[in-house]
Amino acid sequence: MRYLKTFESLENFSSGVSEIETFIKNNLAYILDEGFTYKVNFKQYGGRINYPVRIHKIEEKGINRNQVIFNWDDVKDDVIPFLELLNEKYTLDSFSPEDKSLVIQGKVIMILKRIKRWYSIEDLIDDTIGNIKIQFISFIITGEK
Repeated sequence: MRYLKTFESLENFSSGVSEIETFIKNNLAYILDEGFTYKVNFKQYGGRINYPVRIHKIEEKGINRNQVIFNWDDVKDDVIPFLELLNEKYTLDSFSPEDKSLVIQGKVIMILKRIKRWYSIEDLIDDTIGNIKIQFISFIITGEK
């Protein structure tokens, strides 16, 4: 009986992943057509379900696939409405070790050095971050609102 219960839990997790993937496909269709991709996982920590999400751009050269740095200004017209809808529908959590506020993680490339910077959803929605270069956007969905 305990194995059946575990299987039922996995079905709930995977249906959550499928729902989030559908949400992303429906709301980021334009940038997905331009080479962006996403990854949604599920993890359980002490009974709490988390869905880590990562959105990044991929460039294919032959059989190689490389992650590409992109400019915020190139994607903000698609990403801002997506973040607004996402923030209304789901409860989001932070990756930031500095604070517990809702953040997006981006890496800014400056003179061959990688610097991690953390931006809140509000900063991205309000477009107060300037035209930065981003390696990926990531966040954790902890549930529906």
